[in-house]
Amino acid sequence: MGYDVTIERTTECPTAVVKANTTWREFPTLWRTLLDDVWAFLGSTPGLRTEGHNVMLYRNGLPEVEVAVEVGVQVTQSFEAAGRVVPSTLPAGEAAVTVHVGRPSEIGAAHEAVRAWCSARRRALTGVSWEIYGDPDPQTGHFDVAVYWQLAWPDTGRQTFRNPAFADMVHGACENPARKAAQPRRPSKRFGTRRPSQPPKLLTLTSQASHFLRVRPTR
Repeated sequence: MGYDVTIERTTECPTAVVKANTTWREFPTLWRTLLDDVWAFLGSTPGLRTEGHNVMLYRNGLPEVEVAVEVGVQVTQSFEAAGRVVPSTLPAGEAAVTVHVGRPSEIGAAHEAVRAWCSARRRALTGVSWEIYGDPDPQTGHFDVAVYWQLAWPDTGRQTFRNPAFADMVHGACENPARKAAQPRRPSKRFGTRRPSQPPKLLTLTSQASHFLRVRPTR
């Protein structure tokens, strides 16, 4: 499928996350426990999340770290850390962005399209990327995913981040969301601007393992 890539000036967005340095082999069985911890914390902290979506932020190219990831949810403000749930942010600045509307298992193509677009225009990347998961359609369970890659300023002298294996390593796969009794809603096209009827299904997987998993439902 084709991707429309644009440059967007993002604003800083607070998140509640669990951070992990892991491997692509371990990550598919790890991310769910990380997200469960975040949702358990949010369930005991009323008002911290109102319209936030599930997010994953990656710091690519760090020395001696195969996968540096933050798994969590957009929130309304910063907060005191509780156990391994800590405050973080989605970064402000310029980012190249596209929206993946196809099958989650093909989300790696969206990352590859953004990086290719930037390379063709000689736009350097910082190595920070993130995904924001939209609201699932109540009838089909389909959801869109916004894919961001942070741009370095042109005069920083930094090299464009290149990792040929990245598109092969990063995939998404999920089953249809569990049904909940709720008024039908159309999926949000503005990620993070409306409370979803339930948190979107979320998964980023490696090429070595694709699984169909379920995240914690909204309480």
